Amino acid sequence: MTHRAPSPPPVPSSSPEATRREALIRGLRLGGGLASAAALAACAGDLGGKAVDLGPQPGTANVPPPVANGPAVALILPLGAQGNAGLVGQSMRNAAELAIAEGGAPIFQLIVKDDAGNSQGARAAADAAVNEGARIILGPLFAHSVGAVSQVARARGVPVIAFSTDTNVAAPGIYLLSFLPQSDVDRIVRYSVSQGRRSFLAMIPENAYGSVTEGALQQAAADTGARVMSIERFTPAKLADAARRIAAVAPQADAVFIPDSADQVANVVQQLAAAVGQSRPDRRSAHGRRTVRGARQCRLAQFFPALPPAVRKRPGAHRHLVL
Repeated sequence: MTHRAPSPPPVPSSSPEATRREALIRGLRLGGGLASAAALAACAGDLGGKAVDLGPQPGTANVPPPVANGPAVALILPLGAQGNAGLVGQSMRNAAELAIAEGGAPIFQLIVKDDAGNSQGARAAADAAVNEGARIILGPLFAHSVGAVSQVARARGVPVIAFSTDTNVAAPGIYLLSFLPQSDVDRIVRYSVSQGRRSFLAMIPENAYGSVTEGALQQAAADTGARVMSIERFTPAKLADAARRIAAVAPQADAVFIPDSADQVANVVQQLAAAVGQSRPDRRSAHGRRTVRGARQCRLAQFFPALPPAVRKRPGAHRHLVL
């Protein structure tokens, strides 16, 4: 589930939140199927893997079997987390409920648990879900929470399909259903190069995600013949200084790579605009689609990686990309 497959260059797309929702819907379908298979295997295990009809027993009435609600699938999300994490969690829960409603009669029970966006909450959520009969766990979203959930799940023999983009947390029985930064960066760079933009500057956050995307940028540039002219790592406190250093070499490049959230990208753009001053009005950022107007009208058209055109044209695909 973590392998990379060749895909066409991205086109300007909707919010990256849509990709998270699409991954969740795929996960629900996969998780429901796996949980059903696990339940069947468990039921058949005591009979050597064969279903046997014993017929009515002497002295007993023909009583119809109870209607089963299906195996339980746990969904662990940061519903109670602060800021954007909580909003993402709520959005993914809504997507799960929508997917179940559109699918007709569900073949599994959905158990939704809140991990509050931290490892302690994730461990408690996983423990509660398994105690309630979950045969498979979807989520959590963040790498540190995946580690906590995996400890509980492995001890109980429950597989996990997480939404983290950190491949370091993947392991036997712990799978990732997500859009990996390496794939996203590769598609962004290839698309930018196809538009004639081969010289990159980069402003990259000083965190684990930034380290992954920096390596991916260097690799994608080498693969496409692009050049990375300068890289600046930044924290919120050092953003203005990093922007001034990038502004000093701006004439050498025709694209700025900013792998960060939409809100933080806007902050970076404002700092760059203030530092660059009267820069070329069409300087572009290779991460996003919308145009952001910063100080002195420095505009950056951003590119986000999108689903391949063939996928977007499938009948009914639009219903799962809730914008």
